Amino acid sequence: MRRHRLFTFPCIVLALSFALTAFAAEDAEAYRPQIEAIVNDPLTPEVELSAGLKAQEPTHSVNWPDAGVLQVSINKPVSPPADYVIIDPATETVVGYVAPDPRGPVPMDEISVEAGVEIAREFCGRHLPELFAEGGEVVVTAEEDIGRNGARMVRLRRLVQGVTMPTLADIGVRVYDGKVVSMRRKSAPLDAALQLPGTLSLEQAQEVASKNVPWDNVAAVWFFDCLHEVIATDAGQRNVWTLWGELRTKNTGNTELEWFNHWVIDANTGEVISSEWTKPTEDLIAAYAASGGPRAPKRYPPRLFADSQPMWAPDGTKLLFISDRERPGYPAWMHRDGGLFVINADGTGLKCVVPDPVNGPAWSPDGTKIAYATVGAFDTLTMWIVSVDGERLQELPFPKHTHYTAPFWVDDARLFVRRVVTGVEQADVVLVDLTQPDAEPKTLSPKYASTAAQVPICLTPDGSAIIFMTWEFHGWDDQWDIVRAPLDGNAETAEVICEKPPVGSVTQLLGPDRLFMRDPEGGRSKMWMVNMQTWEAQAWEPPSVPLPEPRAKDQRADDLHDLSFSPDGQRLAFVHNLIDTEGEYPSCDVIWTCALDGSDCRRVTP
Repeated sequence: MRRHRLFTFPCIVLALSFALTAFAAEDAEAYRPQIEAIVNDPLTPEVELSAGLKAQEPTHSVNWPDAGVLQVSINKPVSPPADYVIIDPATETVVGYVAPDPRGPVPMDEISVEAGVEIAREFCGRHLPELFAEGGEVVVTAEEDIGRNGARMVRLRRLVQGVTMPTLADIGVRVYDGKVVSMRRKSAPLDAALQLPGTLSLEQAQEVASKNVPWDNVAAVWFFDCLHEVIATDAGQRNVWTLWGELRTKNTGNTELEWFNHWVIDANTGEVISSEWTKPTEDLIAAYAASGGPRAPKRYPPRLFADSQPMWAPDGTKLLFISDRERPGYPAWMHRDGGLFVINADGTGLKCVVPDPVNGPAWSPDGTKIAYATVGAFDTLTMWIVSVDGERLQELPFPKHTHYTAPFWVDDARLFVRRVVTGVEQADVVLVDLTQPDAEPKTLSPKYASTAAQVPICLTPDGSAIIFMTWEFHGWDDQWDIVRAPLDGNAETAEVICEKPPVGSVTQLLGPDRLFMRDPEGGRSKMWMVNMQTWEAQAWEPPSVPLPEPRAKDQRADDLHDLSFSPDGQRLAFVHNLIDTEGEYPSCDVIWTCALDGSDCRRVTP
């Protein structure tokens, strides 16, 4: 991860005192004044504090790096559900603050790194003035990468005589509005008896480390992340060198990383306070690689975006798909569930139709409209009809205490949907008339348990009935059925036409009498074509597709994901991960098409 060393600046004297109050593990009300000082700061997002503040041990998802702290959720239910502060009972102070990740849409603006640093300095001036005390300097680094919370991390470290002090701040500044959305701070007064900067140079500390390796047959061959700092121990503060180094078996021909070692060495006496070896981890390998480590494995850039679920338009000229790629209101750093895109089958005319995350989109039979479900206000599902250009044409009202999912068009005026009944854990299949959206939908199936799912497949060739698949969880023996529901019928006339079909779930109708099925566990060998007359299944193996990308890590696509057959049955659309062998470009999951035998492969999405 690249960082900018921006500047150092002389310290000035500021003063701040916190009210010290008694603390009870279950009740954090005594800390309300300190918490209000953080959340009422003009640089933090607006939060409505809860009436009763409660503390608990940090949850696994918090993963706070400092021990002995407590987590306090601070917001009312109407606020986003993840605002919390971290309290250190030993010092009776608020040492951390975390706002929830934004949900989108958000502004696409992005403040500069320098502006984020100034905001972090201003915030720390109010809440950690010890950082700027006389007799030292502050070193500031800012990360280039933007986190899922929309923030760049700005790290401020206090140095005295070139030695890093146990007084620090990590401030996350959100790039689109300049708000502070995360804070971690530590402060400890310097022991006046501590001798700084010490007598041991970095080279001497590395020499001491090289003589203190865990086994005789290994050597320390590369040092990285070496820091001269003051640490707290049971015996008090100590002036130390902390070093990371690569351990390598002597006279080995192995070219891969073997072990790392971490040393803590007294900077005055040369005493090895601790020495611990470890196997390479992702974070350590990244730090080793950033230092120029000679045996760092090739690291490819992180995935940029993922396209998924390509769906051919009825006339075969366009593809509808879901993607988490950047789009209005959803910057690249957000990586939220995908919005809805349309692109011509030849790869031209890419357009974002719906930027908000969508679920279960479906083409209308005439190819001019799209139905989809999305999450609306207060986390409720809504269903919309939009034009191919994204114009919202109609919102479908739900009957009370229900919501719709999995739309499937019967004709240009009617939708088959799954209706979920809230509170009673039931769902059924209904027919919605778009010309009378407020009318009670027509029930076509009995009610299923909440553990069941209804997957639309197709209309019967004569258009008189809908065919859908149901799946119900039964532990090791899940129940799959294919159901036929007459459009002029009711819940009693729906019938199972294939109980427990040969394998997997149906994904697409191919012609009047064939179904394409794939086992949800995946794999090339777990696809079948099923004859709807005999319900016999024949294994179907997708082609191995040569990719027309000379720099692709995989020159052939052997495992095709999200398969979709063109309306004429002559081409396949599929998803395959594209990795640049040179490591210059980020990887991405893109959509391709090819002939049924794998020839004439074309990349569709850019």
